Amino acid sequence: MNFPFLTAGLFSGFLLLWSLTKYYHPFFRLAEASVKILNSLLMPEEDDSKVKEVEKNLAKLLAALGIFFLWILLILLLAALPVGLYTVIYKIPFSDLELESWQFILSLSIGSLIPFIPLKKKEKLSYSTISKLFHRLILDNYQLGKRLFNYEKKKFGNLENPKENFVLVSGLARAGTTSFMLSFNKVSKFKSLDYSNMPLLMAPNLWRKFYSPKEGTKKERAHGDGIQVGLNSAEALEEYFFKVELEDSFISKDSLVQHEIPKAVLDQYLLYQSFILKSQDEIYLAKNNNLLLRYASLRKLNPHFKVIFMFRDPLSHAYSLLSQHRRYLQSQKEDPFVLEYMNWLGHHEFGLGQKTFSFEGSTEIQGDKNGLDYWLMVWNNYYHYLMSFVKDENLYLVEYSDYCDFPNKILNEIMDGIGIDYVYEGIDSFSNQKEIKEAYSKEVLESSTLLYKGLLNHKLKIKSL
Repeated sequence: MNFPFLTAGLFSGFLLLWSLTKYYHPFFRLAEASVKILNSLLMPEEDDSKVKEVEKNLAKLLAALGIFFLWILLILLLAALPVGLYTVIYKIPFSDLELESWQFILSLSIGSLIPFIPLKKKEKLSYSTISKLFHRLILDNYQLGKRLFNYEKKKFGNLENPKENFVLVSGLARAGTTSFMLSFNKVSKFKSLDYSNMPLLMAPNLWRKFYSPKEGTKKERAHGDGIQVGLNSAEALEEYFFKVELEDSFISKDSLVQHEIPKAVLDQYLLYQSFILKSQDEIYLAKNNNLLLRYASLRKLNPHFKVIFMFRDPLSHAYSLLSQHRRYLQSQKEDPFVLEYMNWLGHHEFGLGQKTFSFEGSTEIQGDKNGLDYWLMVWNNYYHYLMSFVKDENLYLVEYSDYCDFPNKILNEIMDGIGIDYVYEGIDSFSNQKEIKEAYSKEVLESSTLLYKGLLNHKLKIKSL
């Protein structure tokens, strides 16, 4: 048995798999460039814009292909280095090596397994490297999303009797909307998109055939606010539908712009909702904090749907937004995928991708995003526009502290209004008061406080109190 030769085989196997698992980016770039060229070919336009898009992505594909082949060549050369050194040191011709022997193949195989041996327990991440690639391939290509949606329509679509009595939960981020939606989602009559629908959001039924996970262990979500979520936990995912249908036309460099929803898009939206429901008796439920951007036009086209808007006292709300902004700045710098993920789903509330709401007649919000005044102005901008709709008969305005203090009564009040026979009980009240040590302008707070008092006049009143 030639131990030096087998040791060389062991190192060759190790270097081959180690380099493949450590430096995989050229393969990922090739995969992304390949899907990008497919996405551009699926564009409906037959004019210069499509040609330019195809040419641009073709150039990227060729560049990625060149880098990929160079990467493979370098890996093979690296893996061959130990065997090459063995022939030099022992002055053995390459042709005399017994590369087909079972001993050498075994040593090569053992070496290739070494990179997969965990040397220490790693922190479990939400998304593996392959999972991140899969999300990027699907969610970053809108034309592919539209084709998936078309497939879903052909297989499962039925617009003869669209349901118009869906329920939406909304408000400025950090107003309690997630907790409220999860409480609603406990009622079996409601059906929502959940984490298991990722990343094929435009084809939930197709994806369900391949991926239907059990709930599994829940863990605290990335906000660090104590809310536990699992794979079957409802989440704010429907905004991706509007991003695909409108091709991000309402998203500018610094803001999310108020826009009109055409009747054709509403029809597709109702059809999309039907893909989530499993029976005609169920009701579509979603949380969408961008709803206010298109609420006016949706309400004109559909006076029947119910919406719960939540609000919170401006100072604590602004402080919560500021805290999350700082939290996500850090996490997105540490892991750029977090920023990609939030951008795909239209979550621009805070972090590196933060954008303000731009409503008709509103002024541009400027200032230091690391200061409380900026977030007070964000609060003021959002709820000033919401005040235009607080008298809508199918709109429920819920104050955050009321929900914290009397969750069962608030939920039951809305259930009665929606007409659903369900009684909430056993949900404990909770407190989320934090000491605010940030400096702020009294003038800005006074303006927000005045608006807050106006909202209180229209909030949901608890009859049993």
